[in-house]
Amino acid sequence: MSTALRLSIAKVTSLVIGTSLLFSTPSYSELTVTTRAGTGNIDYEGDRRTADRTNINPQALAVHPDSKELYFIDGSRRIRKYSCDGRIVTIAGSGRSGFNGDSHPLLETNLDPRALIFHPGTNELYFTDGYPPRVEGNLRGDALRIRKIDLEQSEITTVAGSDSARYNRDLMLRANINPSRLAFHPQTGDLYFIDGGTRIRRIGTTDSSWHGPRTAAGTGKLGFNGDSESATEANINPQHLAFDYKSGELYFIDNFSRIRKLYATSSIEDPETGAHVPNSYGSLNLQ
Repeated sequence: MSTALRLSIAKVTSLVIGTSLLFSTPSYSELTVTTRAGTGNIDYEGDRRTADRTNINPQALAVHPDSKELYFIDGSRRIRKYSCDGRIVTIAGSGRSGFNGDSHPLLETNLDPRALIFHPGTNELYFTDGYPPRVEGNLRGDALRIRKIDLEQSEITTVAGSDSARYNRDLMLRANINPSRLAFHPQTGDLYFIDGGTRIRRIGTTDSSWHGPRTAAGTGKLGFNGDSESATEANINPQHLAFDYKSGELYFIDNFSRIRKLYATSSIEDPETGAHVPNSYGSLNLQ
């Protein structure tokens, strides 16, 4: 039985801000859990009811930076949102698997989303998309593409990825990728993602156009080989990643047994703020 049945919002006193952890001992008498959406049943039945009477199967969450509406991946191969009026609205997804391109209306586009994140300061929702296990001969359920939804234009666009998850050095729509987690650099806006569980790669942005992906860290091999190597010569097995929004340093969980940091050894000065931010093509090290 799936444990992802309801969306609940808890009042807590432990906070995670970027990668700065602020711990305090919660007063359990003050904690409350309120069910905002979900019935306990995961079978998709559409959007006709209020959120607390709608069946959902949430897999991953992202909060819109402006409206604060909660967007989530639903196990029915759809992206949905918990709107301000207390209803569940399906944003994208036909409920069918198998890539059918970017030319269809959002509700007629086939999806198998895994992770999602908003591009800071925009109405663009980025997500990983691929095949579920045991579809098209794929036993692992690899993601194959990074795609985005422009919520203002109601358009979906493939940013990077092809029909294969096998690593190659090609760029953008010819690149073979297997993305599992996404994070935007807070200063440069570059998109970082875990690729295949053995690399962290970067898609850079220049004048609103994307380029890459480039490997930021990892060799494609498992097994810890220390912190003295440059990032692209280090063996890693990243599971999750998050940026420190002040320093721009990237932290990640490695092999479920270490927290490691990726940092730039060269930087450039932001002409507006004067802050030094990582050079998109600077060298990167692990610590």
